Amino acid sequence: MTIDPPRHGTHPSSRPGLDWRHWGTIGALALAGLILHYLIFLGLGVDGDLAGSLCRWDCLWFESAADGYQVGLPANRLGEADWAFFPLYPQLARAVAAATGLSFAWSGLVLSNLLGILAAGLSRPLFEDVRAYRLFAFSLLLGPFSLLFSLPYSESLFILLTLLGFRALRGGNYPLAGGFGALLSATRVTGVLFGIAILVQAGLDHVRRGSTIRHLLGDTRLLLGLLLVPLGAIAFAVYLRLSMGDGLAFAHVQLAWNRELGNPFANWFATLMGNSSPRIHAIAIVVGLALVGALFVRRRHAEAAFCLAALTLSTATGMESSVRFFAGLAPLGLVACELLAERRRLGWLAYPLGLLLGAYLFHGWLTGARAMV
Repeated sequence: MTIDPPRHGTHPSSRPGLDWRHWGTIGALALAGLILHYLIFLGLGVDGDLAGSLCRWDCLWFESAADGYQVGLPANRLGEADWAFFPLYPQLARAVAAATGLSFAWSGLVLSNLLGILAAGLSRPLFEDVRAYRLFAFSLLLGPFSLLFSLPYSESLFILLTLLGFRALRGGNYPLAGGFGALLSATRVTGVLFGIAILVQAGLDHVRRGSTIRHLLGDTRLLLGLLLVPLGAIAFAVYLRLSMGDGLAFAHVQLAWNRELGNPFANWFATLMGNSSPRIHAIAIVVGLALVGALFVRRRHAEAAFCLAALTLSTATGMESSVRFFAGLAPLGLVACELLAERRRLGWLAYPLGLLLGAYLFHGWLTGARAMV
């Protein structure tokens, strides 16, 4: 990539936001990712078009939510319903469809790619090392995370909003971070956990300034940020209560997918022993926890706390989709790229390996690999 490291003594966040070389490089990476995915699609000889082939499994539920949530008892004989899927991503995809005339599948493909470009371009201030940033941007658009930015799924939006939320926290702007948290909680239920990140970061900021607990609890900017975070989930709950009489339908309907709160360690161990989901889901959680540990070691406590809480909640409700949930936690990818970039040879090797892994994952999605669900 052609983005230069910040000059000595200048934090990346102070650099001008509009850099044509920067965004041109990001756009080129995104285009290369699209071309690679299309070539894989052609090579497989899959019937239909690219967007339609990518729109499988939960994509159909997102499409249903975009058309308007079901009212009344689930029509699905298993009791499944679109209430499980939070509204922000499907409504954005619906807006793209209305503006372009495209189908939901194509609108989701366009939207997720645009979100990927924004995530790669706007994440620069989170990195001190330009080599780590380059690897992260490559991973999002052409590497192992690129699948998430082609699917009509909410991971693409969740990653972008998480990055923006932590950018705001780096600058000590708790209300802005809370605003992004509100959007996160309208995207996925784990978005409400962003309040933990705000509280942890605020506590650390106050300790560095030598403030007391009284000053922390009396910080109106912090209180505003914390109050904003759950508003997205609350708005969805109010909508469900008014439209169908159950404000917690998004949680209750999870039983149809055999997801309910339980012992996260027991769920993980059963998966590791091969008694339920594919073992790759258990391995993903182990890798995720190792990266959480790396965040703690690097004193990135807010990011570590958020990811740990999200992994724990996801594992407590079941192991299905653990690979996607793990990949959707942006700070884990961020610290992984930092660790790789610190070892120059390993950092360079990560590019071809990441490209191959991205192609493998995309191939697995198109061929219906269960581990990808």
